[in-house]
Amino acid sequence: MQIYTSCYDGLIRLMDAEKEIFDMVYNGENKIYASHRQRMKQTVYILILDSDFFKKL
Repeated sequence: MQIYTSCYDGLIRLMDAEKEIFDMVYNGENKIYASHRQRMKQTVYILILDSDFFKKL
């Protein structure tokens, strides 16, 4: 089983629960916010970088 984790300091990690290890997936200066919603069999993950990221697009 693999689980993605995020934190406000701009890190996204992938945890492998079977191997009991974390891998760094993303490291940036922008803050990261994550939300998870589950309805029936579909799961939706929302990942939002801080507003400065969207200003650069």
